[in-house]
Parts: sequence; C-alpha cells; structure tokens
Amino acid sequence: MRLLKKQPTMIKSLRISFFALSRSTDLEIKSETSINKIMNDFFFTFAKEIDYENKKISIEQLQKNTEDLRNRIDSIVQKYKSSNPIINQLNTYFNDLKNNESFFFLVNSSITNEQSFQLYNYLSTLENNEDFKKASKEMDELFGDLRNNYDIIAFNEGTRNKIGEPDKSKRVCRFCNRKYGEVTFRKVAHSISEALGNKKIITNDECDSCNEKFGTGIENDLILYLNLYRNVFGIKGKNGIPKLKGKNFEILNSGKSKIEIKYFLNEEEKNDPSFNDFKVRLETNQNIVIQNIYKTLAKYALSVLDNKYLCDFEKTIQWINHEFDSENLPKVAILTSYELFTHHPQLVVYRRKKTDNNLPYAVAEFRFIFLTFVFIIPFSSVDKLEYSNEDNFNEFWTFFKHYNSVEGWKFNKMNDTKPRKFTMNLNFELRNKE
Repeated sequence: MRLLKKQPTMIKSLRISFFALSRSTDLEIKSETSINKIMNDFFFTFAKEIDYENKKISIEQLQKNTEDLRNRIDSIVQKYKSSNPIINQLNTYFNDLKNNESFFFLVNSSITNEQSFQLYNYLSTLENNEDFKKASKEMDELFGDLRNNYDIIAFNEGTRNKIGEPDKSKRVCRFCNRKYGEVTFRKVAHSISEALGNKKIITNDECDSCNEKFGTGIENDLILYLNLYRNVFGIKGKNGIPKLKGKNFEILNSGKSKIEIKYFLNEEEKNDPSFNDFKVRLETNQNIVIQNIYKTLAKYALSVLDNKYLCDFEKTIQWINHEFDSENLPKVAILTSYELFTHHPQLVVYRRKKTDNNLPYAVAEFRFIFLTFVFIIPFSSVDKLEYSNEDNFNEFWTFFKHYNSVEGWKFNKMNDTKPRKFTMNLNFELRNKE
C-alpha cells in the first residue's frame, strides 16, 4: 500500500492513526502554529522515498516497529512534547508494541468497520505467516453473514473514546433524558466502570446524578461479582488494586507479585479433623442481585452506542433504571478461556442493520480477564421475538458462528432479583514443582 503526499498546505488539525494487532491508537493534534511542521516530521519519519525536486513523499502505510523507528519517533516527541503534550503518548504506544510488530500508519483517515476488519485480518495472517486470501475466505465463512447483518463497534485497551455530545451545554443525559441545566455533567462518566480498569472509554452524556446512581447501585453488583479477579490479577480502579475483606477472609495484592490470603477458621472447621484446608468458602459482608449484573452489562453497551439509536431502547433504559424487573430475560453466555485473557475490559456491540425479525436487534460481548460474557440487549422496541424462548435463543446462537464454534460456553439465567449473600469458593491444589 502506498500514499503519495505533496508538501502540505496550512491545516488546522491532524489525525494520525496507528493500527496494530496488539494495540491501536489515534493521535489528534489541533495546534495551528506547529501542525504543519509536525506533519512534515511525521512524513519524513515514515517515508520510503523522498522526491525533493517535485516535493513528493512516498509513504508505505504498512510499517514495522523497529528500534530505529522508535528512536526517530522519540526525536519527534522530544521536539514537540512541550508545545503539544499529547504527543508524549507515542513513546508509550511504540514501546508497548512488540519489536518488529507490523502496523498501519494512517493520516486523516476514517476507517469503517469493514476496513478495520480487513486490516486486522491482514495483520493476523502476516504475523502467523498465513495466506491472506485463504484466511480471508475462512473469515468470510465465519463472519460474512454477521457483517452483512450487523454493524459492529469494538472498544479495547487501544481505544480512547468520548461518546456523545462534546459540548456540555448541549448535553441530554441518555439515561434520564434530562438536559444540561436540569442536571450537571461535571464528573467523568466511564462507559465501563473505572473499577474494572477502564480509564479511556468515556460517555459524555451521562449526567452526574445517573453516574452516582449507577456507581453506587447496579454497577456494584458486577464489580462485586468480579472482585476476586480484580484483586488476583492486579486490576487497578480509582483507588488502586482493591483489598478484599469479608467475614472469614482477607486478600491483599500488593502489586509486587505477591498475594496474601488470610482465612479464619470457624469453630466447626477447627474441630473437624476431616476439614480440607485447600477448599475454602469465602463469605463476604455484601449482598448481590444477579439481575443487576445483566442490567450493568446492558448499561455498558448502551453507554457506547450512538445516541441516535437510543430511542430503540427506551424500555431497556427503564429496566436499567429499576422502573421494573423481569423474569423473562434471555440467558447470558459465559466462557472461561485463558487464551482470550485481557488486562483491560473489552466491549463489542452488534446492532442489526436489516429488519430480519428472526435475529435480535442488539447483542454485546464483554470481556474481562479470562471471562467473556455474550448477551442480548433486552426490551428493544425493534425486536419482535422473545429471546427468553429456548428456540429463538438457539437460532440466535447458531447465527453467531464465531461463538457457537467454541466449546465451553455456559448459559446462565440472570433474572434473580432477590438480594443474596455473596460467597466465593476457592480450591487450591498442591502441584509438583516439576
């Protein structure tokens, strides 16, 4: 792939995108005084050929993260970091990429979902030394019908997004429909709870009142459900790695490759000679409502949708806001797989393009550590079928081939509205060091 660029005229903004398998990022620079100089430096840094006579630069969009490139990038950072602090992100980005990892360099380009899919597929085949045409055919067989029927948006550790209205004075809360002036928008509303490690994906149009209500309400149930994993894997929230403390245990992760677990035996366990001290039941002091976990997952998905689609989810928002509960919810598919391990929460939302009433209007995938949750966003006004019905759910699951081709899924009902004491079971094994 090749771009041919002339010497740039005066421009007011510059958007540079780096697209890699391990991480992608965007850099937007809006400094009118130095932007042309920065653009020139970038073009020279990534240039393959320079024609000084005709003032043309030939740039390969496909690049490799070499040590020489990192040094040249660092020179740009050092040159402009004072006047454009955002450029400091580049050193972090390229140091995070693997040495010699391939990536695409794109300037002022808007990448569609289809193009993003193709770029990802190309880099994947390049890394695995596979035939691109053959892999593309296999991917089309697996994802072709899905891409034809659904728009797909994805958010991961490489995403830095602010969803919704940027102008605070024009904001209308997507969860209570109140305008700026009726409510405030001072706080940063994380689309996925900050406690789960999300720092970058922000929803502009979630008001402070809703942010407070969700943060002390339904989101707490999902966070409680995932607390043990947050601690063990060192996921930092607003206040760092959480310390866990319950009726009979304490768990502390210092962040220095050491996890301390204290378990306090009760009198029955102390006097029981058959007690197996490698299987323990940790009792928390908190209650959990399972349906709130589903509500939180749906709330995450609605937090990243373009607000022009929210009119299709008015009843869903009422459900999230506790205006009603329901026993008739679709099952939530949960997969445990260390092959899909991620330190940063990931979210994928599928919104149906066509009026195929045999498929759900909106589906989402949420990944955290080694857990993947796949769920239908319920109560959409566009849906005509009831997906709590086993046959309808099975038809949906069969259509999403990339999920049903993987073994190990468990399908959980998350319709329980009764608060229950949350407990965790830990099983330890003695293993031979060899």
